[in-house]
Amino acid sequence: MELFQTRTSSLNLGRRGSAGAGLRGLITNVKHLEIVDILLKKEAILRHKDLPKKEREDRVVGELVRALQQCDYGVITPEMLDDLRKVTSTHLAQTQGQTVLSFVSMHGQESLQVLEYPHIHQLVYRMLRFLAL
Repeated sequence: MELFQTRTSSLNLGRRGSAGAGLRGLITNVKHLEIVDILLKKEAILRHKDLPKKEREDRVVGELVRALQQCDYGVITPEMLDDLRKVTSTHLAQTQGQTVLSFVSMHGQESLQVLEYPHIHQLVYRMLRFLAL
């Protein structure tokens, strides 16, 4: 009997998405994927534990974007803002490959759903779209 069993990570970084020509995702920094995934899962569990996973994630993305738009620091804390700022600024600074914004302008917002971690891509896209106004 093993005392410590190995568990698979909740962020399975080895999966392949089906978004055309092997495109896996647009956010390439693994640490940033993990940060945003943990943030979204934590908020989803705290706010909507009784909903199905997909609906929970969609609601939390909407709530965080709304909180950002309304400067609601009761929902989106300064620590969250700092983490999200790092993720979005690094994503925009990457010169190789395309950004979430350019991907959506070419393929439409629905196309984010075929990427790995669509909830993370959706959050980054909606934040960047809001910040670009």
